[in-house]
Amino acid sequence: MCIRDRAVLSVVDAADPIEEILQKAQSLETDQRFRSALEFYDDAIAAITKLKGPHSIDLVEPLLGKGRSYLARRQYEEAKDSLEIAQSIARRQDGVYSDMQLEVLEDLANINLRSGEFKTANDLQKFAFRIDRDGYGDRSLKLLPAYDKLINWYLNTGQYLNVCRELNNVMDLIQEEASEHDPRLIEYLRLVAKTRRLQGITKSHQSLVDALEVIEKAIKVHQKPMNPPTSAMAAFEFFDLAGPSARYSAIVVVVVV
Repeated sequence: MCIRDRAVLSVVDAADPIEEILQKAQSLETDQRFRSALEFYDDAIAAITKLKGPHSIDLVEPLLGKGRSYLARRQYEEAKDSLEIAQSIARRQDGVYSDMQLEVLEDLANINLRSGEFKTANDLQKFAFRIDRDGYGDRSLKLLPAYDKLINWYLNTGQYLNVCRELNNVMDLIQEEASEHDPRLIEYLRLVAKTRRLQGITKSHQSLVDALEVIEKAIKVHQKPMNPPTSAMAAFEFFDLAGPSARYSAIVVVVVV
């Protein structure tokens, strides 16, 4: 069961004093009263530890809340300590590939990146992707959000070769499991062009040409693209990059959209 589902279920039993403390902490966090929220999260952690022991799975939620509150106060080392304890408990109780770690991993990666621990941050992001892949399987389209997170991480940290590799992987997945003309390919083709531009590759517009072909075929199959803003953006980017003789097709697509 994921963290958010557990949080929803915890609200049901308001008669439980520990749940009341936890709800109060969450309410204070929502109101951005982080110092007070930290006090209530500590109270919840102490009560759970006394009642259920130091490795109870019920500790994960207040530890995550404590980590978030520390992050909001820019107390990064304290946040890291809380999040690492939460991750350790989740792995101990729910397995190495527990999806309860996903929120923890993202925050820990950002903390480690901020402190200059790039390799650790990178490994955490890759491990988060592995958890999703283990849960959904290699060939599931439900992996697309996980691919998006990993690709954006690589893009934002300048790992352009890794960006290109994962873009190829996700486009292969879509083409094999959905269609070679699936409109979801358009955004990834735009990212291929963007990455090539960032790498200094001058012939980056070929991916936008491919995107326009997907758009045109999507129009024929679906009567209109499934995502008109994305389609129009690809067309305008192509218009900006391509020479005068190649711009007509982009204009046609924009008009059709």
